This record gives sequence, C-alpha cells and structure tokens, in this order.
Amino acid sequence: MRTVILFTLFAIARSINPRGIDNTQPVGTNPILKFSTQFLGNQTADNSCSHRDLGFTGHIADVWYAIYGDTQWCAPGVTDPFQDQLGFFGMVRGSVSQLTSNPLKVYDLHLNHDSPVPHQQQLIPFNSSWGEDKTYGFGGTSLVETDSATVMGAIFYLVVCALILRALFLGCSSSATRTPTTQA
Repeated sequence: MRTVILFTLFAIARSINPRGIDNTQPVGTNPILKFSTQFLGNQTADNSCSHRDLGFTGHIADVWYAIYGDTQWCAPGVTDPFQDQLGFFGMVRGSVSQLTSNPLKVYDLHLNHDSPVPHQQQLIPFNSSWGEDKTYGFGGTSLVETDSATVMGAIFYLVVCALILRALFLGCSSSATRTPTTQA
C-alpha cells in the first residue's frame, strides 16, 4: 500500500508542475542524423561463468567497474556460458565486475567458493528492515565516485518486488525505490 501512495504522490506532483514541462516526453530534434551499430561480441568474465545484462559502468579511483542486475549462474563446472546446460542454476539480483582493457572481458568480484568455477555473490544483500526478501529484484542504475582519496563510491539502484511487477503487467502502476550508498 505504501508504494502505491508514494507513486500517486509523485504522479500528482508531476502533473501540477508549475512550468508545464513534461520531462517524460522528447523535445527538440536529434542532431545525430546518421548512425550505425556493430556487434563486438558477448562480454564474459575471465574468472567466473554467468549470464548477465549489459550493466552500468563507473569508476572509483581510476578503476572502472560494471554493476549488473540479475546475474544467472551457469551450471556447476561450466566455464563457458555458451556451453551452459538448459535449466536454472542460481541467481543473484546484482553483481559487480572490474573492467579490463578488453571490452569483452571483465574480472568478476565478490565471488563465492564454488568449485571448480566460483560464482558472484549478491552485491547488495536483501534488507529485511525494508521488508525485502527473495521476491525483490535489483536494478543498478549508476556507480559514481564520491571520494577518490578514500576510494569511496555510491551505487544508485531500484528495488522492485515481483508482486509489483505482476501488478504492472496487469495495468496497475506502482514502484518501490531505495537509494542507499555502499563502499567500493
């Protein structure tokens, strides 16, 4: 109930914007008239094995990192994600990797002790004081440096409950967000 009320208040506040600006709609003309894409390949880890989304990058003290949302582990013993078996073998709602000079290779951080292939552990644990459990997903949106001298950074992320996702697909609008910080 609380999340529906928060969303409603946000929607009301946005609709009575005194400047009459709707920031959800595009304005102006895109100056990029010609563009192309080139598939470079799939990004994989050189020390673990999983399936993950594209991720968001940021640097702290001149080291670049990527944070990922749902990270699905490959089957035990699989070292190449393209050789993975069908089925579900485990997942964490968020993970972190260090980027390398090769954009298609990352070095996974915060690994467990699975053998022969370790898997990433949950980057930000569920917070039971917020009522979170395994039905809550993670959407990391950015990683920013807050102090390079102390190697400190912040992660902004969205926490979404599976029940809320089901409501969204049924036409009900609501969301739950948190923006705590963490040390790198």
